[in-house]
Order: sequence, then structure tokens, then C-alpha cells
Amino acid sequence: TSTEPGPFSDPNHDPLHGKSDGPPAITTVQFAKTVHDFGRINQGDVVTTTFKFKNTGNSVYLIEDAQGSCGCTVPQWPHDPIAAGQSAEITVTFDSKGKMGENEKTVTLTGNTNPTKIVLTVKSTVVPKEK
Repeated sequence: TSTEPGPFSDPNHDPLHGKSDGPPAITTVQFAKTVHDFGRINQGDVVTTTFKFKNTGNSVYLIEDAQGSCGCTVPQWPHDPIAAGQSAEITVTFDSKGKMGENEKTVTLTGNTNPTKIVLTVKSTVVPKEK
């Protein structure tokens, strides 16, 4: 028998380092918002927003990957585990170069949540740059 506590019996147990034979325990996260509308922007503008979130589960939250729907949408996310009860943020930058009209781009986060993917959306209306 093992005397090592399980991930749910000890709140200080780190499931990422406690057992090497499986993925981290599932947790839950809550975002303040999952959609951001930049409104009207000039073509060529580079705009940035921040999506704030909190780990509302009992295990660390580990974002394994954050993928933009195109090269114009670039996420920056915490690469270290976010402890239960802690807050963090993801920054998303949208480059409107070569874009026109209504735009809706996404960033898909992959992590130890159920479901494993969380989608963040940025929207904008790109108008011709005034000369």
C-alpha cells in the first residue's frame, strides 16, 4: 500500500509532480469574459486585449497550448501552473494588416479542464486607414 496522498485528499499535493504515470488532475477555470470586441479599428492597427481568469477547481491549471486561428492573432499565456484559487491572464494581440470588414478570430486553449479546450474570441470591424 502507498502512503502517498491522492490529488484530492491533500490540498497542497501537486498532481504534476506527485505521479509521473498520468496527466494532471482535472480542474475548472472561470473567465471574466471569453469574447472581446475591439470595435472599429483602422486597417494596419495592432490591438491587444487581456482575458483574465481564475482557477476555480481543486488542482493546478496547466495550459498546454494556446493556438490562434491565424497568424494575425497571437496569444501570450502563463506557462507555469496556476494554483487552485489563483488568478492569471492571457494576452491576445490582433494585427489587422491586410484585413477588411468584420473579423472574428479565436484562440483555443488546451489544458487540464473538461472539456480540454476553451475558446476565446476577438472581434473587430476593420476600416480603411485614412490618408
